[in-house]
Amino acid sequence: MDAISFVFLFLFLITPLSYCLTTLVLIPRPCNGTSKVRSLPPGPPPLPLLGNLLWLPPSFSRIGTLFAHLRAAYGPTVTLHIGRRPAIFFMDGHVAQAALIHQSSAFARRPQALGTSRALGSNVHTVNMTDHGPHWRLLRRALTSVALLPRARQWALEALVDDLTSAGAAGENEVSPTEIFARALFRLFSLLCFGEELEESTLWAVREAQVGIISLAVKLSVFNLLPKIVLVVFWRRWMKLIRLRRRLDDLLIPIIRARSRDQLAVKEIPRCRSMASYLDALLGVELEDEVRRRRLTEEEIVNLCSEFINASTETTSAALQWIMANLVKQPHVQDKLVAEIASVMGANKQTVEEEDIKEMEYLKAVVLEGLRRHPPAHLLLPHTVAEEREVDGYVIPRGAVVNCSVAEIGRDEAVWKEAMEFRPERFMVGGEGEGVDLTGVRGIKMMPFGAGKRLCPGMGMAMLVLQYMVANLVWRFRWVEVAGKEVELAEEPGLTVAMKHPFLARLVPRAP
Repeated sequence: MDAISFVFLFLFLITPLSYCLTTLVLIPRPCNGTSKVRSLPPGPPPLPLLGNLLWLPPSFSRIGTLFAHLRAAYGPTVTLHIGRRPAIFFMDGHVAQAALIHQSSAFARRPQALGTSRALGSNVHTVNMTDHGPHWRLLRRALTSVALLPRARQWALEALVDDLTSAGAAGENEVSPTEIFARALFRLFSLLCFGEELEESTLWAVREAQVGIISLAVKLSVFNLLPKIVLVVFWRRWMKLIRLRRRLDDLLIPIIRARSRDQLAVKEIPRCRSMASYLDALLGVELEDEVRRRRLTEEEIVNLCSEFINASTETTSAALQWIMANLVKQPHVQDKLVAEIASVMGANKQTVEEEDIKEMEYLKAVVLEGLRRHPPAHLLLPHTVAEEREVDGYVIPRGAVVNCSVAEIGRDEAVWKEAMEFRPERFMVGGEGEGVDLTGVRGIKMMPFGAGKRLCPGMGMAMLVLQYMVANLVWRFRWVEVAGKEVELAEEPGLTVAMKHPFLARLVPRAP
């Protein structure tokens, strides 16, 4: 047995011991007196010491199978005993609405930040990780102030079309667009974040650092359980992670300082392509600490900018990839979409604009079906509760970690006919998805953006970007399956749900 194998075996055996007493304490017990038993939702019985650790799949790729099996065995509300607190999962839209909408304030909190987040995140001041309260509201307000201006999306579209055309020219019109989508959207959200185009070398250095940080943070997730062991055994990886974080600071802090100087001088930013940005909003945020009001530190702003670009790029590019893959797989859907675009635009207009999109119901249906069938993440970020609550007839104890299986809710056969099929028509008049409410207030049939007070603040922008990109990509090119290299729609869940097999298509330019 080599050293690495020994380490992983040791971690596997020793980790449950740190959970033993608290896991056993959290197993529900009858209340005193004559009152009825206050029970957690059902779930697989925990083993002594191990809890339900053995239920966890060996890789992210089997997470969907796990939740499908749990729902079939125990119903739509399930408890797993993993760690110090029970983890409770909702897999039904009605149950999710009962918690996140009807008791939205109670379920708006986040669990305590894990080790990697605290080590890399300056004060953990990010929109996703900040606990519900005044600080969170200030940060969320700054984020929702970002506007997707026409010139920004037009610039990003033309850069994307150029990259696709160049890739097609090099490969007989055969293109693998996954990374091209990600790079184009990284450009767009960087522009929205900083208000100006970054130098190419800086732009891609930022992306390299951010991708490296995410990759290493996932590999070092055991740090959240056994930090001292990780710092000894995986110290090289840990030092690389710290170096990448410092590299990100070195790249972004000069941009932050330059933008701050422009604001203090009350001057127009001299670059011709500059515009109001997320960074501008963050520079104006004042947090009220225990003794004083203060501005965000430079390191906190780096975290927030990194969060904005990463979250926007990874989820939107994943969703765009899945939608375009389904349009390649089902050319009749693509043809119907192009026909709608032509009916709104006429034959001579080259670019689909926001005012055109508002008239395209089938385009919206295509995007919604992509988000329902292939949500960018199978789970939300976790919630927790500060005091005991009751949902679906079960007790959610104080401090429990709560999550929703977005994939199970969006593919519920009781709600969606032939749920695993890609059928945009279900969102048209008379379909089961007609008038679906993405906020969840009127009911939750799908929730790719979450629901309640923690609803994704970028939902409106994400929907606009996806509709804009999808419409223009099919208006500029006919996307055709490559013979012998057919599109396979198997999923590979991770931080976002990727395609298990590379997506390849032949792009045929449409006549002007």
